Amino acid sequence: PLNRLIVVERDRTLGIKHDNSSFVAKINTQTLFEMNQQIALCTIADVSEQEQKENELRQMAFYDALTGLPNRILLMERLQQELLRGKRESKFLVVMFADLDGFKSVNDNLGHAAGDILLQHVGRLFQQCWRRVCVHPGRLARPGGGQANR
Repeated sequence: PLNRLIVVERDRTLGIKHDNSSFVAKINTQTLFEMNQQIALCTIADVSEQEQKENELRQMAFYDALTGLPNRILLMERLQQELLRGKRESKFLVVMFADLDGFKSVNDNLGHAAGDILLQHVGRLFQQCWRRVCVHPGRLARPGGGQANR
């Protein structure tokens, strides 16, 4: 039976192998007619590798490589959504920007590796504080990044 070969879990279809391990599955169905009989043809393809690559591309496109926080692109997208929601629900939106004073001197005097470590540490601290006080933990971002902002 088909329900022993596939299972739907968290909006994903998983295929089940003989050893009970699972893989991300794409299912194609076709209805064939042969001599007045209707036959259902079902193919199950393993698309785990494709999904992994898509996740990696999404991570690179929308998250800061150094801190793992959402980047400027994702921040702007989320801000637009929040502004629309605030307008719909007649609520205010508060945006806070933080800057590290003297960060340039850390890079200049201690090197970019030290600056990267500082940014990662500060990012983790913000995430820890944010989780404790905010109802929307996904709203933290690092809009800067890259060589130009070091």
